[in-house]
This record gives sequence, C-alpha cells and structure tokens, in this order.
Amino acid sequence: HGVNREDGGSGSLCGEYKTAYDKVCLSRRWVGFAQTTAMLRFFGEDFEGDHRATLALGSRELFRITITKVVRKGYKLKSDSAARKQKCMATDKSLVVNLVNLFAFLTWRKPYFHYAFIFWLQLEHPDTIVAQLGAVIDRATRCESAR
Repeated sequence: HGVNREDGGSGSLCGEYKTAYDKVCLSRRWVGFAQTTAMLRFFGEDFEGDHRATLALGSRELFRITITKVVRKGYKLKSDSAARKQKCMATDKSLVVNLVNLFAFLTWRKPYFHYAFIFWLQLEHPDTIVAQLGAVIDRATRCESAR
C-alpha cells in the first residue's frame, strides 16, 4: 500500500519497498510497449496465415464502420450518426467521408491503414485520436505522396 506511483518510478521509497517495487512493479511505458508488440504480432499472424483477414480489412464498408467508431470515441460522441456528421476543421467536411475517400485511394495498403484505426480504437485515448485524425486529414488533403 502506498508504493504505486503514476509515473512508474520508485522515487524516494524506503529501501525494502524500493527493492520490491523495482522487482515487481511494471512501468506504464513498458506495459504500453507490450500491448503494442502484442497487437503487432497478432496483426502479422493474421496477415500471414489468413487471406480472408486481408480481404476483410480491405472492405470499404467495414472501414466505414471502424472509422465511425474511431471518430465517435475520439470526439466522445453519443451516436454513430453524430460521428458521421463530425466535421474536420481543415476541410469542413465529414471526417468519416474524408477518411473513407482516402481509404478508397489506397491500393494494397488498405488493410494496413484499416488496421491502424482498429489499433487506435483499442489502445488510444480520445485526445490522441482527435490529434492524429487531424494530422492524417491535413497531410492527405495537402500532399498526394502522404497518401
């Protein structure tokens, strides 16, 4: 009790607690890395052994469903309808429409692009999602090579 620290460090804990803390407690950074590694391993295994997974992640309609959920989580919206209406500050168009149009532009990269959003949906915080969506839309609308 009293040895859990938000920053993942052991700081000025007394000797016996510091030793135990250093051996037992996991830092948030390491846990995040482990989650990312597990997701990437899962992703690689899906793509290696099952071409149906690649086809499913290449589906425009499934991408639309995923991106609607991502926008809903990021903007903390109450409905899918509100997520579909959420506008991008850079283009003043629906984020979902912008991202689905970008998805349509991609060729063999569609499954990877789709999976990145599934990854965000599972692991990212809403504020991070909003910032990253803005960056994706901004770059994709200004620079064809960024697509």
